[in-house]
Amino acid sequence: MDILLAKVSRSLKKVLCQNDIEIFQAFRDFNFPSIIEYSPNSSIDEDQWFYINLTSNIGIKNPIDDCTNSNSNDWVQIVPEEYEKIRYLALIDKVKGRSFYQRVPESLLIKKPKLNLFGLNDQPKITYNPVILLNTIPDAIFDENNQHLYFKDLAKLTKIFLGIDQLFKEATEIDVSNFVNSNIFSTNLGFEIKKVTVPVRRKITNVQDRFESFTPEQRIEFIANTQKYLNHIPFQNGKFLISKNEDVRDLADALDQRFHETPITKEPRRTQSYQAL
Repeated sequence: MDILLAKVSRSLKKVLCQNDIEIFQAFRDFNFPSIIEYSPNSSIDEDQWFYINLTSNIGIKNPIDDCTNSNSNDWVQIVPEEYEKIRYLALIDKVKGRSFYQRVPESLLIKKPKLNLFGLNDQPKITYNPVILLNTIPDAIFDENNQHLYFKDLAKLTKIFLGIDQLFKEATEIDVSNFVNSNIFSTNLGFEIKKVTVPVRRKITNVQDRFESFTPEQRIEFIANTQKYLNHIPFQNGKFLISKNEDVRDLADALDQRFHETPITKEPRRTQSYQAL
C-alpha cells in the first residue's frame, strides 16, 4: 500500500488512505530517458530532468528518512483541522521504491465552501473544506534503488530537502566586494554592491576564484578575449572597470568562458548554459 505524508508546520504526518493512491501513476515506472546531473551552469529541455545523488550530497536531508526507518503504526495521524496548513506532500511507493514530492503553495490550496444541511438544531451550516490541487508532474522523485533525486526546478525543493539550497548558494556582500575589487577588476565611482542581483551573485559563487587558478598564459588570453567580446567595459591600469550590475554579470560569464566564436561562421556568441562533455 502507498503511504501519503503531509508536512504540517515542523512535523511530517501520515494521511489515512485505505487504498492505493492513484496519483503520479505515470512516474511509478518512468525510466528517465534524458537526464543531466545538476549544475548551476546547465538548463534542461522540456523532456529532460536534472538529478543529484543524495549519497554523495550528504548535506541534503531527505525528509522521509526518519519515517521510513520507523514503524508506520507509530506515525502521527494528521487531523482535518490541519489540512489547510499542509506545505508539501510526500507519497511513498513501497513496491517500486520511489517517493514523490509536491509543494502545496497557497495557489494550490482552495478553501471550498460546503453547505451542511445537518447543522446545530437541524439548521444548515456552511463549512469550508480545503481542497489541494495535484500536479500532473511531481516537483521531485526520489528513487531509493540508486539514491537519485530527479527534478526540473531546484528552487522548488528548498522547503522540502533542507540543505539543497547550497547547490545554488549566492555570494555574500563580502564575496561580491572581493570579486569586484580583485587583481583583475575594480569599481567605478558610484558603483553599489547592494545593487548586484541574486542571479549575478550566484554566478560569482561559481567563478570567484577562477582567475587565480589560471596560468600566466591563460590570464593573458582571458584579458585579450574579454576585451574582444566585452569592449563596452573599459580596461584601465591592468583592470576591467565595473560601473553597474550588468558589468559584473558579463565579467563573471567571461571567467566562466561563456563567450565564444562559432567555428564555421565565426559568429560571436554567449552561452547561457552548458553541459561538460
